[in-house]
Amino acid sequence: VHTCGGDIASRLLIEKPFGRDLHSATELSSVITDYFGSESIYSIDHYLAKETVQNVLYLRFHNPILHHIWSTHHIKSIQIDALESLDIQGRGDFYEQTGALRDMLQSHLMQLLATVTMDEPKTMQPDDIRPNRLALLKQVSLSTEVQPLRAQYEGYKAEVNNSESAVETYASIELAINTNRWQGVPITLTAGKAMKNKKTEIKIVFESHTDHKEENTFVFQIQPNEGLSLGIAVKKSGLQDGTKTINLEYCYDTEQDQFSDGYDRILHDALVGDQTLFPSTDEILNNWKLFQPVLDTWQDGSDDLIEYPKGSEKIVKKGAQSWNIKYI
Repeated sequence: VHTCGGDIASRLLIEKPFGRDLHSATELSSVITDYFGSESIYSIDHYLAKETVQNVLYLRFHNPILHHIWSTHHIKSIQIDALESLDIQGRGDFYEQTGALRDMLQSHLMQLLATVTMDEPKTMQPDDIRPNRLALLKQVSLSTEVQPLRAQYEGYKAEVNNSESAVETYASIELAINTNRWQGVPITLTAGKAMKNKKTEIKIVFESHTDHKEENTFVFQIQPNEGLSLGIAVKKSGLQDGTKTINLEYCYDTEQDQFSDGYDRILHDALVGDQTLFPSTDEILNNWKLFQPVLDTWQDGSDDLIEYPKGSEKIVKKGAQSWNIKYI
């Protein structure tokens, strides 16, 4: 890449997975930084470049109606899901070394979490956004009450020709953010393959201040159809008493402006030197450190591995089990 002054600026683009645990990621980072400065390293997370995700910060901070209710005082829970109807599609060698936690939770879903909960940056420039993302991620911890759940779809072992495989094709982990803004709000990250429906979304569930069962929600729909959905309670029509929930929706498919699928934006931003949509090395290592206790626990055995049929809608753990976190 040639700069305005005629010099050549290096750009190193790295596709995930960035290591497979904290140790390997730290080693990889050490090798890379021996040859490249932080301004030249572009770790790719294409979820950050999706139109809906790019819009999260603008929606939060440019709309007072959302800005003032975006905290523990009004939000009951945050659910971030990445579910696929497809199975591993013949990628057994890759998936046996990865699994759902490494493939999705440690990278994509943690970046979505940071974007939807980080503090307002001074500007929308990378020098302000990336530090705020990192500051938020440093305050995330594993739930001490809800044990991480892992499951594997029926037939996976035969697909990978490994009858002893304990690799998870479904993972769900509850987190907490230890700040005044988010204290007490449970956050669940879930990723799974061979599920009933394909769906990637961030679902904000608001507190209910009435006795009605209907939930007020705000959903960032990322896949398969990017868009926004606001669920609000209204009176039932006619002579009926009570309320019902209606959804006010906006779909990017109807947008006439130029629409990005993520990767074209990534390549453009790398060429012009904009690191906003690229996780920093510190962000990546922080996320590995967060999930390392889970990886260590799952490495020790497969007693907690649940088997589920393809086409399942949700995986539920049967019975309570102790969950001892060994922090590092």
